[in-house]
Amino acid sequence: MKKLIYIVIAVVLFSCDSDKGLNCFQAAGDIIQQERIVPEFNRIVVFERTTLLVQQGDEYSVVVETGENLMNDVEVSVDNDQLIIRNTNGCNVVRDYGITKVIVTAPNITEIRSSTGQTVESIGTLQFPSLTLLSEDTIEEDAFHIDGDFYLNLDVEDLNITANGLSKFYLSGTANRAKFELFSGDTRVDASNLAVESMYLFHRSTNVMIVNPTRSIRGKIVSIGDVVVKTPRDSLEIVEVEELYRGRLIFE
Repeated sequence: MKKLIYIVIAVVLFSCDSDKGLNCFQAAGDIIQQERIVPEFNRIVVFERTTLLVQQGDEYSVVVETGENLMNDVEVSVDNDQLIIRNTNGCNVVRDYGITKVIVTAPNITEIRSSTGQTVESIGTLQFPSLTLLSEDTIEEDAFHIDGDFYLNLDVEDLNITANGLSKFYLSGTANRAKFELFSGDTRVDASNLAVESMYLFHRSTNVMIVNPTRSIRGKIVSIGDVVVKTPRDSLEIVEVEELYRGRLIFE
């Protein structure tokens, strides 16, 4: 009987270090990269347990980086011009979290939706004409995770943010026009290093929004989160922000 138990244990341990092992006990294996061939796309949604790295380039490229034993469970597809990234490696007892990354290169991206819980980061400066960043489940409640953070350096004409959860947006660079709409939750925007010519905001988050408009700022503060402006008030042509609850417009 003891011999049988030892044999079973040995089989389980051996199977952990392969791509056929039980998901919870599967070792990651060596970190490798694999390019996936997909059609062209201009939008991205990234789901659970995956870090997304985005860079601008002339050609489309999608490279998955993860453990050798986990590679087969990272799915990449394109539907209706949207790149869809899923990582079905869920339960992990014997390996670290957050080891899966997808590096995306594209000439132009118009929308990035985070449903990952991990970060969305730029490699270099993203010079897209118009970019929308989403971390929300307003229309399809609980269909998306709403807690992944963004770290992006941008040079865009139009920037739009829609969020209603726990995501944090750390932004730098420049934008001609920006619309930041935080509809609920504890979302934070730190755009102190993002120079925006004309800004509109709707702030219902409990966290702070830090912005750097260079010409105008308009909008509404309707919760307890403050809006901190890094631009001297007298240097702005237009300041039209309504304070409808306890949150305040603060100039620093």
